[in-house]
Amino acid sequence: MFLYQGAPSWLVITVSQPYVRSVDRAEIETRDGRRLPLVWFGLDEGTWGGAVPVALDAVSHLRLLDREGRVVLETQVPAQGD
Repeated sequence: MFLYQGAPSWLVITVSQPYVRSVDRAEIETRDGRRLPLVWFGLDEGTWGGAVPVALDAVSHLRLLDREGRVVLETQVPAQGD
């Protein structure tokens, strides 16, 4: 995952085998507990990118989910200054 703080902020996600075929959608979780879908995320070749609907310092986690909504991969986003 690569994050860019700007106007707009965006991120790029790359998923390798064996996980790429299991991932169906993505969401971010904000530090105040909101879960926001990344609507631009789709099934392609394993690399996706697009705008983030909140400032990056508000993002605490990125989750990649399967078709049933189960977490396939998850990462914590460090707070700025960590």
